[in-house]
Amino acid sequence: MQKNHRHIALALLLCLAIAGYQYVEREQQARQASAAQERLETLEQTTHLLREQLAESSQQMERYQALQASLHDLLRAQGHPPGKDYSDEAMLARIHRLFQDKTQEVSVLTRENAQTEDKLEQLERTLEQINKLRSQEQQRQDSLNRLLQASRGRQDSLQNALAEALQHLQNTRVDTLSFLSPKGVEVSFLGRLAYGEPSGFGIGFYKERGYYIGHWQGNKRHGKGRHIHLNGDIYEGEFVEDVRQGYGKYTFASGETYEGEWQNDLMHGKGRITFKNGSAKSGTWVEGKMKENN
Repeated sequence: MQKNHRHIALALLLCLAIAGYQYVEREQQARQASAAQERLETLEQTTHLLREQLAESSQQMERYQALQASLHDLLRAQGHPPGKDYSDEAMLARIHRLFQDKTQEVSVLTRENAQTEDKLEQLERTLEQINKLRSQEQQRQDSLNRLLQASRGRQDSLQNALAEALQHLQNTRVDTLSFLSPKGVEVSFLGRLAYGEPSGFGIGFYKERGYYIGHWQGNKRHGKGRHIHLNGDIYEGEFVEDVRQGYGKYTFASGETYEGEWQNDLMHGKGRITFKNGSAKSGTWVEGKMKENN
């Protein structure tokens, strides 16, 4: 009886360690999503300032054009009409000085206008770059949100699997066994044994291959169960003679999922794949590849 308690305690500790690792992974992804949101807000503030500068430059351009039109009107109004000779030299000198002043002012405004146009072009290029950065940041944030959602889904799946394992092992005899899987991978088994082999429900820890929670027959996964891989991929469904066969759902660490029929460890038969962006596609798979419709 004490040996059984030790085995149960060992299983609980392993389950808690795995759940803790998933929690840390989810928190890291949440912090990355928060940082991406802060960068996006900074880009929006910069865009607002640049738009204000563009509006101010446009106003300067309008003042320049109004002054230029006024000068043209003045020259036409003070010109020499046909058949008339001006004798008032003072008036002519005054008009001449006014013309010189306006010419200098126009020259200054022309230079300022050229500088303003250069600045407008630079601002437009900067805005274009900022819009590209905003688009990239938005895509990155969407990707992080999808990864975070997928991580939460894996966390929920893991918690459900652990709860199911504890429920099955709580009031039953728990044995341990080490053996090699049909693929030659070392497995540490915790669960029910029959004639020295796994039988019924149990947990198998695969060396460098993750772990399996579900039903066994002999040294093989057989029946319904979940296999959680070290890279974050999760398969939940039916096994026959240690291979995925029947109906099952495979959740990739990238966020994509396939749900449908399996044969000999490959997607085979009718199924549906859901992509990271939320779109989905149904069809028929043959030996792991989707069959194209003719």
